[in-house]
Parts: sequence; structure tokens; C-alpha cells
Amino acid sequence: MFPGRSLTSHIVGLTKMWDRVLTQANMAGVTPHDLRRTFMTTCCELGQPPAIADTLLGHSLGKIRDTYLHLDPEGILATASQETADWIAAAMAGQKVKPGVKVAKLEKTEAGTA
Repeated sequence: MFPGRSLTSHIVGLTKMWDRVLTQANMAGVTPHDLRRTFMTTCCELGQPPAIADTLLGHSLGKIRDTYLHLDPEGILATASQETADWIAAAMAGQKVKPGVKVAKLEKTEAGTA
């Protein structure tokens, strides 16, 4: 179901694949948890409540809050996720972004890159 380096092999583990991604992205030493922490921090800095960021990351919210809070993936969750992704993409593209300040969505160029 998940091909390895070639279509005739399969993924044996994520470690080598993760290392290749980091090498190609020039991000040595970054862990998946670092990415989750960055997403959570950026989402909250952009003004989203921690409950929104928790939900986007799949965290349990707590029994009482779960009783009253039912977030629709098409509403505020989609907005929060997109705004956070846009900010991180702009930062990675070299734009001078400011913590807590939303950015315009990057437009794709003809070559398909932002």
C-alpha cells in the first residue's frame, strides 16, 4: 500500500524516510513532535483558542469541554488550519512574517511552487 524508495518495495520503517525528508528540506534534527509543537504555537499566536489547536492536532479536550464543544471541520477548524498553514508556508518561503500576524495565502507560480 505504501511504496518504498521504488514502486517494487514497501516502507520498512519511517526513520529512513524521515531522514531523507529532513536532508532534502535542509532541516536536520527536526522531529515530528517539533512540527506539531510549531503548528500548535503558530495557531495560538494567530489568535485561535488552544481548544481549536488541540482539536486540529487530535488532542483530547477534556470531558467537560467535550460535552459542550462540537467543532465542525468545515467551519472554524478549517479557517484555523488554513491560516496556520499559510503562516508556516510563508515563513518557510522566506517571507518576513511576524508572530501572531496573519499572512496572505501564497499564490502558486506557473512552476507549481510558491
